[in-house]
Amino acid sequence: MTSNQLGNQLDLIDKSKIRLIIGHKENRTILKEYLKKDYKVLLKDFNYKDEESEKADMLIVDEKGFKKYKEKIFKIKKSNISLYQPLLLITSTSSENIPDDFLQIIDEIVQVPIKKNILYSRIQNLLNVRSLFLSTQIYQNLTEENPVGICILFKNKEIKYVNNSFLEIIDKNRKNVLNKNISEFFPKKIVNKHIKSDLENNENKFNFKLKRDQDEIWVDIHLSKMKFKNIKLKLLIVVDVTEQKKTEEEIRYLRFHDQLTGLYNRDYFMEEIKRLDTKRQLPLTLIMVDINSLKLINDVYGHDRGDFLIKNASEILENNLRDEDILARIGGDEFAIILPDTSKAKGKEIINRINKKCKEFDEKGIIISLALGLATKEKTGQDVEEIFKIADDRMYKNKTTKSKKVREKIISNIKYNLKEKTNESKEHLTEMKNIAAKFSEKLNLDSSQKNKLLLLAETHDIGKVSLSTEFFQKDKKLTKSECKKLEEHTDYGYRICRSIPKLNSIAEEILSHHERWDGKGYPKGLKGQGIPYLARIIAIIDNYLFLKESNNQKEDTIIEKIKEKAGNELDPQLTKIFIDMLN
Repeated sequence: MTSNQLGNQLDLIDKSKIRLIIGHKENRTILKEYLKKDYKVLLKDFNYKDEESEKADMLIVDEKGFKKYKEKIFKIKKSNISLYQPLLLITSTSSENIPDDFLQIIDEIVQVPIKKNILYSRIQNLLNVRSLFLSTQIYQNLTEENPVGICILFKNKEIKYVNNSFLEIIDKNRKNVLNKNISEFFPKKIVNKHIKSDLENNENKFNFKLKRDQDEIWVDIHLSKMKFKNIKLKLLIVVDVTEQKKTEEEIRYLRFHDQLTGLYNRDYFMEEIKRLDTKRQLPLTLIMVDINSLKLINDVYGHDRGDFLIKNASEILENNLRDEDILARIGGDEFAIILPDTSKAKGKEIINRINKKCKEFDEKGIIISLALGLATKEKTGQDVEEIFKIADDRMYKNKTTKSKKVREKIISNIKYNLKEKTNESKEHLTEMKNIAAKFSEKLNLDSSQKNKLLLLAETHDIGKVSLSTEFFQKDKKLTKSECKKLEEHTDYGYRICRSIPKLNSIAEEILSHHERWDGKGYPKGLKGQGIPYLARIIAIIDNYLFLKESNNQKEDTIIEKIKEKAGNELDPQLTKIFIDMLN
């Protein structure tokens, strides 16, 4: 393809399209000849569908064509099928004789005989008007349907233009907004500070909460100066950022709050302690708090009960502080309190009030015991971090004093709850210990092993405290899932014993007392002498008492059943010694 051919093609692409609706044959020939060089002439039979698929930039019609396609021409000119399609009439009649309804849709008239220069002048004028109209209409449509609000102000206050999005944002009708003062819709404080003031660098950005008739939203404003025909105006670009603000607030909440308790977290506490470390806030008192034996509660009752303890402890702390005090959860079982403008004596009063409420708490067998340490910054020269450390040290000292008593009380509760759930009588435990003592003599155990065996006899099923009361009231056979849940009591028992120094020495035995000699037991599937020695002993005693108490059978029958378990479930050698002891 030559450069001239390419140029001709580009010219054709750029040429305006003119549709001829000419009934007079001579006029049609003249127009076609005049226009073919500079315009793309459309000569197909005129119909409405062609206008849909191949829009013309303008129409040239003579009287005969007008008469034939009158209804279709009126329909096009009065519809939105195309943006301003000018109509030029070729006529031998003067404009005074053309009906008024025709004149309403005719944009230009050319008298016959047709002169080329007049025709071209009228065509070009109409196409220029069309071009101007199209550009204005497109920009207006873009502005009107823009998703951000647009508002133009005259004299810093009078609303001269708004688009649909702006009306949606302020929740008003156009007729109630135009020519009104912007202060009727935006807070006067915002208008005076940002909108009426002179702008630096020709722009300004700000946001605020906008109250509407039914609700309120957050809006961002971008304000700039503009000129139109030397008239100074201000342009407001308004965006509804309510959802964005909500997201930011949620992120900030998550950043500075503890999810379990809803209290402030460590990050917020560290920022606040720096902010409040001023002369105006002195004396500044800090209280460090630790929940006693939280790990033991988690191990014994599960993390749900541990969370229950944390939530209730946080509520006691929060309910006994003032509005200006800062309470934060800074660790798993640790809290910190900032008391601005508070003396040491006043801080101690708050501690006493908290301790009193903890003692009064009694729900679901949970004990709330808090270790608290206090320190006060009284002079500007003191380092607040050192005050924090002093309070922390005093808290740990208090914890050491209280922890033993709390553990003993928790163990007492465990034993009580276990007895209530399993219905194991005092006589049962006594007999269990008596048999264990007798068997330990038969085995020649030393005093240390004997004491461990007696403790094991009393607490081997301590892990069953994790099971619900209803679990032990079932008369029917346990389901598979219930059996699995029952087997977990050895793991619970192990964790409980690891958390209690007094029981730590028998933790492995409690974990293993349901292992079998043949390796088919739980939880680890230990086999033979791989099972701890005292666990093998307590398994024999436990089996014996279970058969004795549940079957109401003669002693000889029970002994025979114990013999049958030797070598598969029970240690065969220890079982033989146990039967010899019974005989």
